[in-house]
Amino acid sequence: MDDFINLYIPLERRDSPLFIKGKKLKREYTLEAIKKYGTIGKIAYINSKPIGLIQYIPKIEEKIVEITCIFIPEKENTRKEKGKFSERGKRSF
Repeated sequence: MDDFINLYIPLERRDSPLFIKGKKLKREYTLEAIKKYGTIGKIAYINSKPIGLIQYIPKIEEKIVEITCIFIPEKENTRKEKGKFSERGKRSF
């Protein structure tokens, strides 16, 4: 869960009181969402380093997930072509 939360916080701001508070709130939200949905996202790694994430809400009754956030904080990690579209046009990671 730390990788999931820390991706949202810039390295240079990890000691900022506002970001520390935000990290605490994100942890509380994440724990509640996991209790409710079981899973809420996936983390992308390159060489064991977290580089981005996709966050979603499972819609069990509809058998789909609603993507709420795709986040890659460092520009050099975008366009790596690690994900691809399936035949149905859905993004797979």
